[in-house]
Amino acid sequence: MDIFDTLSIGDFGDVEVNRESAGETYARIETKAKNIFRSGAVPVTFGGDHGVTFPMIKALSEISGGPVGIVHLDAHFDNLPFPEGDIFARCSFVQRLYGLESFAPGKLVHVGIRGPRNTRIQYEMARNQGSMILTSHEVRQIGIEAAFQRVREVAWKHTRAVYVTVCSDVIDAAYNPGGPPDSLGFTPWELSDFLYRCGKAGVAGFDFMEVYPSRDPNGVSSHISVWMALYLLAGMAVNRSGR
Repeated sequence: MDIFDTLSIGDFGDVEVNRESAGETYARIETKAKNIFRSGAVPVTFGGDHGVTFPMIKALSEISGGPVGIVHLDAHFDNLPFPEGDIFARCSFVQRLYGLESFAPGKLVHVGIRGPRNTRIQYEMARNQGSMILTSHEVRQIGIEAAFQRVREVAWKHTRAVYVTVCSDVIDAAYNPGGPPDSLGFTPWELSDFLYRCGKAGVAGFDFMEVYPSRDPNGVSSHISVWMALYLLAGMAVNRSGR
C-alpha cells in the first residue's frame, strides 16, 4: 500500500529550542501542539528526550476535552520522582502527568517495561495509580496480538483520544545503537506490528523519542524511528480508507 493514497502529510517544522530555559522550550512545544490538534491533524513527533512528551499530552488533553488514553512503549516507567527537583527530567514525564487534572492514570498503559533501571518504588507507584503494566517478558509470552488487545481495552475504551509514545529503548539494544543500551527488548518487527495495530485502531498523536545522533553514526536508530512511524501511519491509512 501507499499511505499517500489515503493520508495527506506535511511538515509542521521544528520547535525552536531555548537552550537556557527548558520551561520556555516546553511552553513552545505545547503551543505548537495545540495548534496542530486544533487543526484536526495528527502530529508525528521525533525527539528528543522523553520529557518532550509531557507538553504534547497536556495539549491533547486540553484540546480533546476528555480523558486521553496513553500507550507508553518504553523499557522504563519514566515516573521517577523529580531528581534534584528537576521537573523537566526525561525520566519523569509520567510523574508530571500524575499532577495534571485532565490526566486519567487508569487510561495509561506501560508496555515493554524491563530491566534493573526500574525501581520497586516506580513499579508500586504505577500500580497504585491504576495504570496497566505489560512487561516485555509478558508480551513475549502472550504475543503481540493478545498484548495489543489488552492495551486496546484500556487506552481506547471510554477515552476521547489516544496518544502513543515510544522510547527507542523499548527496542532491544542489539537493534538500537543510537539509543539507551537496554537489553531484552522488542525487535523492530514486533514494534512495527504493534504500532500498525495502534494506527489501525485510530490515534490522535504519536512520538518517537530518545535517539541520540552522537551514538548513531550510521543512522540505524534514526531510520528505525522513521520506519516505525510509517507502520503506524499505514495502520491509520487502513483505518481511514475503510479497507
